[in-house]
Amino acid sequence: MKTYIQRHLAIIALVVIVFIVFVTNVKEGTYLIGWDHLSTELNPLLAVKRAFFAVWQEYQSLGLVGGMAHASDLIHAVFVSILALVIPQSLNRYVVHCLLLLAGAIGIHKLIEFYEPREKQIAFLGALFYMFNIGTIQLFYVPFEPFSWFFAALPWELWIFSKVLKEKTGRRNLLLFLIINLLSTPQAYLQTLFVVYVIVLACLASVYLWGKRSFQSIKKVVLLFFLLFLVNSFWILPQLYFLIANGGVITQAKINQLATEDVFFQNYEKGTISNFVSFKGFYFDLFRSNQERLFLEWHNHFSQAPFKILSYILSAVVLIGVFMRGRKHKAFLLVYIVCAIALLSATPVISEVNNMFRTNGFFNQIFRSPFTKFVIPYSLVSSFFFAQGAHILLKKLSGKGKNIAFCFLAFAVLTYTLPSFKGYFFSPSMKIKLPQEYLEAIEYFKHQDINKRIAILPDHTFWGWFYQSWGYNGSGFMWYGIEQPMLSRTFDVWSGSSERYFWELKQAVDGEKKDDFIDTLTKYDVAYVIFDKSHLSISSITRSLQYESLTKLLKDPHVKLVKKGKVIDIYQIMQDHKVEDFVSLASSLSSVSPAVSAENNDNVYKKTGGYMTDGKPILFYPFRDVMSRTRLADKKWSLVETERSFELRTNFDSENFQVAETSAGKYGMPLNTPRGVETFQVAYQIKVEPHTIVATIPKTLVSTIDVTKTELVDCGQEKGIVKKLPLKNGIRVGSDQGAVACFGYNDPFLEQQYGYLIKVKNSNLVGRRLFFYILDDTKKQSYLEERLQSDTDYFFLGPKYQYGLGYGLTFQGNSYKNVSSVNELAEVKIYAFPYNAIKDFALLRKGSTVQKSRMESVFSAKKTSYFTYDVALKNTDKGTLILSQSYDNGWKAYQDNKELEEHVLVNNWANGWSIDQNSGKSVSIIFWPQYLEFAGFLLLVFAFGITVFKKES
Repeated sequence: MKTYIQRHLAIIALVVIVFIVFVTNVKEGTYLIGWDHLSTELNPLLAVKRAFFAVWQEYQSLGLVGGMAHASDLIHAVFVSILALVIPQSLNRYVVHCLLLLAGAIGIHKLIEFYEPREKQIAFLGALFYMFNIGTIQLFYVPFEPFSWFFAALPWELWIFSKVLKEKTGRRNLLLFLIINLLSTPQAYLQTLFVVYVIVLACLASVYLWGKRSFQSIKKVVLLFFLLFLVNSFWILPQLYFLIANGGVITQAKINQLATEDVFFQNYEKGTISNFVSFKGFYFDLFRSNQERLFLEWHNHFSQAPFKILSYILSAVVLIGVFMRGRKHKAFLLVYIVCAIALLSATPVISEVNNMFRTNGFFNQIFRSPFTKFVIPYSLVSSFFFAQGAHILLKKLSGKGKNIAFCFLAFAVLTYTLPSFKGYFFSPSMKIKLPQEYLEAIEYFKHQDINKRIAILPDHTFWGWFYQSWGYNGSGFMWYGIEQPMLSRTFDVWSGSSERYFWELKQAVDGEKKDDFIDTLTKYDVAYVIFDKSHLSISSITRSLQYESLTKLLKDPHVKLVKKGKVIDIYQIMQDHKVEDFVSLASSLSSVSPAVSAENNDNVYKKTGGYMTDGKPILFYPFRDVMSRTRLADKKWSLVETERSFELRTNFDSENFQVAETSAGKYGMPLNTPRGVETFQVAYQIKVEPHTIVATIPKTLVSTIDVTKTELVDCGQEKGIVKKLPLKNGIRVGSDQGAVACFGYNDPFLEQQYGYLIKVKNSNLVGRRLFFYILDDTKKQSYLEERLQSDTDYFFLGPKYQYGLGYGLTFQGNSYKNVSSVNELAEVKIYAFPYNAIKDFALLRKGSTVQKSRMESVFSAKKTSYFTYDVALKNTDKGTLILSQSYDNGWKAYQDNKELEEHVLVNNWANGWSIDQNSGKSVSIIFWPQYLEFAGFLLLVFAFGITVFKKES
């Protein structure tokens, strides 16, 4: 026993250290919850089910193809399910992340021992540094499961890869390779981590091949990468489908339109050598919702001279290892260089290499935050070289001197990470007591029909982030416990339909239009509303959440309060037509074109009661998506300014169409102004030519902002320098050293019941363009958030709230510690704009009439899994079978085993198929890409099969 303890003393010590971290960081009665996270513990078996049938993520808003590798979560979900049998629910995430921390520490200990088999001490030091360097701390402080799994898995993956390269490709080694990589698949939930893992393996393989230069070595490397693909194919194949079919959605989402560039500059600010060697990424300077630094305790810790000096000493040991032992360990040196290229984005020469890769838009999107993707391999190779540096220092000593130096280095690492043992390994803001009402709501929905969609209200911002009065700050959690689909902005990045719902609902709520509110819930087949009274506003005052307005809107005959609480109320929406397991049946659907990626309100649905888009339209709305709240990558119209008017133009073959709505109009718009009540004449004319439609709106200037009359303040969290310089035509605004130059204007006379067009003339001289807000003076919320895109930008401001008065226009000039910003604002003008008349203008196919749709009840439907449905039709005429999941070409319908060819878009979001009574009465619906995951499982079995039965050489 004594010999066993001595042999495994380092591992035992690591276990004890992690146990101390666990004990000092667990806060009794709290959940570890917030930021980006997977709260699998709320319903572990549900997570297993969703991971096994992962390709169609039914629970996410309106259903969507999983943009993240949800299938890869299977191992994690099973692991959590097993833990759930023996530990309390609230402790589950604490235990999971601490076990993954331990697994990573033991893994790198084994990896270092593999390369330095006689050096037990340095392997222990490397493991300590891997666990507690500030790069690792930043990811565990606000833990997200894929990062923690990557931390745990990467050392083991590199160990077995190195072992197979060095030794023979025997059955045992290959089985270990498969098992370790299978157990590591949860890291791929964030697919870019798998890409980084492959890059790291490619570094090791390149050095190996360069050294061996033999056909046998090439065969060995090819075999390993082939097996790696097979073991991961159950999630890789579905992801390939997502990228091919839906990859463009990611960049078009409003969140990413704004956040991608912001995140890049946050990383760029940290892309210096000093931050690189000290392991500090942009996480380290983030702020909590209360405007305190997220890493406040760590900032305070490192602001003290002894700990600052200690961090320099430890970084110096890493660099000694890099420069003195890098030649011996070329593979790890190459990984170190790759990490440097990724992270040193603001360092001369290296930044040029970094920018070469960023010219690719897709690459730029997936690696917009290189710190979170590369910090783990960087932490690993730095820990490896920390051990090598320690080896160089220790080998100069012997006996007691060597042991004293070893103890000093170990003590130095533990002192460096002292806050980890004071409760700050995990952020205090993540340790939250979950109100009992949320657990009760989860339990309530376990007893309701799982095929009913839930909306969460308030739903006031596109950012997909929740601040709540009881302490939660994150991307949402209730759907981990509730099986029913839940509409949330968190999922907009993967689905255009989800974001369309948001804009339409927001317009209805902002305008306090009850009919539009109920129509929107009905259109998207919402069956329940969770009304959460604990939400806090992200960037405005609480009034912007519109609790009072929502309460009024929910008082409707179609809405029934079924569960009331102090924090959340649950309402049931009473549908006026039959929807069974997300299936419904309609007749007389009018064909409407075009399909649009976004719109403020769907007047077509209000007029028709339901419609479809099938390429043979009887109604054509050329300007139905005229809006500015999000950038429309696929818009078919353009706006042109002439001397006296604005023109909206679009191309359309109108030969067989006639005007369905009025093509000209003029009306008065009375507004209070500083000069008293003035009536502005608003006119428009729409001319339909054989191949072009032109809407002409004569200029009616309502307001001209004097841009020089404004006060400039620094509204940033990092106080820097802001400057304002009056110009002959406008102002010049500069910001530097992390300052945010904020200035704005207000027009209290603009009545919100009318439409406007805002023109902004500006120029960008240095850094980033101005960020622009349109603020609602009545409800104290933002109407529009956008970064200016060109020297002259136009913004449509549609009618909003009938009794609303006044808008504010706010500009921000963002700077960073290493990026200044200088912009000029020359002109802001506001014109009257006949918004609804232009938006609702339509052409009708000659000889056609528009009928109100009719919903039928002569069918029965049963959802047999997340991706299969069986429908029985009863005496139906020709109609449209509707599946209330967001439209995707992967959905297929078969009537008596014959595919229904007419797959149409219904209500601009759902799937529909034209059916005929002359065919059979049985219809089967499947989402065929799900079989890609099943095929991957077969390939996984195949990989183990060929390995088990492999003949030993």
